[in-house]
Parts: sequence; C-alpha cells; structure tokens
Amino acid sequence: MLNSEDIFRKIERHADACGYTVRGLFAVAGVSYANWHKWRNGVSSPTLATIERLLKVEPVSSDKETTAAS
Repeated sequence: MLNSEDIFRKIERHADACGYTVRGLFAVAGVSYANWHKWRNGVSSPTLATIERLLKVEPVSSDKETTAAS
C-alpha cells in the first residue's frame, strides 16, 4: 500500500516525466494547486479520483511547445 509520501513522490515524478512543474501538472489536470499544499501539510488528503486525474496527464508534446512559443 502506498503512503502519502509515496503518492507525493509519484506525482512529482510524473510531473517531471511529462515536462511540467507540479503547479503546471495541476493546471493541466484542472486541479487547484492549493490542494498540493493542503495535502503536504496534512490538512486534507487527495481522493483517488484526483490522483488518477493527475496521473492521466500526458507529456507535453512538441506541437504544444511550438504553439506556446508562437
């Protein structure tokens, strides 16, 4: 079973692997970044649905990078 720190590390690694900061990953997933701090400080815990939503974000594509740079 994963503990909170394992989940946080998994989210951080996924963000990095996708080419996002954690804040960027949350933005793309449509999840409030304030939740990250609440989770890290033990104020609340992420739901399974929210974790899945974050981990379903796909990597930044070169098309998106080109469009963003234009």
